[in-house]
Amino acid sequence: MACGEWLMASGLSFAYDGKIVLQNLNFTIKEGDFFGITGANGSGKSTLLKGILGLKKSCGGELVVAQRNFGYLAQKHPMHKYFPASVSEVIMSGLLFKKGINPFFNKNDRNAAQEKMALFGIEHLAKRRFGELSGGEQQRTLLARALCVSDKLVLDEPASSLDENSQEKLFDIIKQLHKNGATIIMVSHKVDFIRENANVSLAL
Repeated sequence: MACGEWLMASGLSFAYDGKIVLQNLNFTIKEGDFFGITGANGSGKSTLLKGILGLKKSCGGELVVAQRNFGYLAQKHPMHKYFPASVSEVIMSGLLFKKGINPFFNKNDRNAAQEKMALFGIEHLAKRRFGELSGGEQQRTLLARALCVSDKLVLDEPASSLDENSQEKLFDIIKQLHKNGATIIMVSHKVDFIRENANVSLAL
């Protein structure tokens, strides 16, 4: 790949149960890009994300990733409403992969979580139990955790389960993250948002 390129797909294809669902995709994502993916239900958007994340093997073509280190935010999360962790603990869990054999959080970790909470406007929720939050607050918490993992973010319909007001708040945060230099890959049915904010896009 050329200098500055982070991810490149060439003739990329995926199949399920022997049936081709995506064929001959070609695109390049550079660091700092906002790559938007749109398409109808069943068009293969989530399949492509699984391929990018390394969770599904392609059946043709090539996918080259300079560094497979992503902060991931799913459309739905598996955390139960009685999940006991606090907001700050959930966010700090995004730092675990960087800590190696030392799983304990230190002052720097707590400061990093505090910075992310301030960025997302949820510092007042630090001690609240995650399961007690509204849907919008939960998504902002999980996006803050994803950013602790990496400034390269993969977002799968992150606002689809939120009300209109919460969607707008989350979209504003995503736009600001991109302005601040984050690389974003985002699947969304909000075609207008992708058209207005993504500098690279793919319609499936």
